[in-house]
Amino acid sequence: MIYLGRSYPSPRGGLYPSTSRLRRWLGNVKRMALGVLLAHSLMATGGAAQPLNLTVSPSNFSMNEGATATYTVVLDSAPSADATVALTVTDDTSRCGDGHGASCTQKSGVITINKTSLTFTTTDWSTAQTITVTATDEDMAGVFKFGKITHQINDQTNRPVVSVTVLDDDRRGVTHYQKANDGTVGTKFAAVSLYENHGEGGFYIHLDSEPSATTTITPASAQPAALTVPSQTLTFTSENWDDAQLVRFTLIDNFIDGENNQIKITLTTGGTGSDYVGQSLVPFTVNVVDDDTRGVTHYLVA
Repeated sequence: MIYLGRSYPSPRGGLYPSTSRLRRWLGNVKRMALGVLLAHSLMATGGAAQPLNLTVSPSNFSMNEGATATYTVVLDSAPSADATVALTVTDDTSRCGDGHGASCTQKSGVITINKTSLTFTTTDWSTAQTITVTATDEDMAGVFKFGKITHQINDQTNRPVVSVTVLDDDRRGVTHYQKANDGTVGTKFAAVSLYENHGEGGFYIHLDSEPSATTTITPASAQPAALTVPSQTLTFTSENWDDAQLVRFTLIDNFIDGENNQIKITLTTGGTGSDYVGQSLVPFTVNVVDDDTRGVTHYLVA
């Protein structure tokens, strides 16, 4: 029998006061030990694990419109269980400036990726995984477009970002076509040679890029005394910008023997909100061949 302090046996067989105090002390020690064990257990199962970090390489790069590129993702430390990385692609129009062109702000879906999530296990966490990025090939003119890919591990708040700059390959302008003999679209060329007595003629044009808004083109003759252009306005939209439209003109025969002439038909753009407004377009050139000869014509008298 153990006696602590002034304890003594109870004549009725009950617990000694000192023994009760010992039981309470042992209970406290037990609860403390269980708390320590629980804390270690939580850490082992991830309940108190340190946040995971990952490395993306490279974290920013440039690529051409319509091209593909790759980058890699890898964890910096071993996870306690499988770790899932969610990938989210968005346009980064906040980087667009005045000099980047209309496509920077008006075209969405600048880039796409081949995977939307990655899984790293406790055994392959140190093996880098590859992501393929494709730059969307659209038709609106510009210089740069921007996209970004955000990576989130499980439900953690740290989200590494890969920034992508896309080099736009579309340019504003027009393509000219000669008018074929049957009146349809002929050879792609910005000039034609005709005799001055040819009369009515024409050529076709279409825009080289999708306009940011409905665009009009008004042709005019630089020498209306030798070549006239009837009042006409060509309208191009995001739907028909690459459909060739006819520009009509008429040559005037002056019956004067002289030199050949070169006449420009200018093209002036218009349209509210169109990125073609103010754009200088290459004119169409009509090389006029003079068909008059000095001399006299003789007639017999009947």
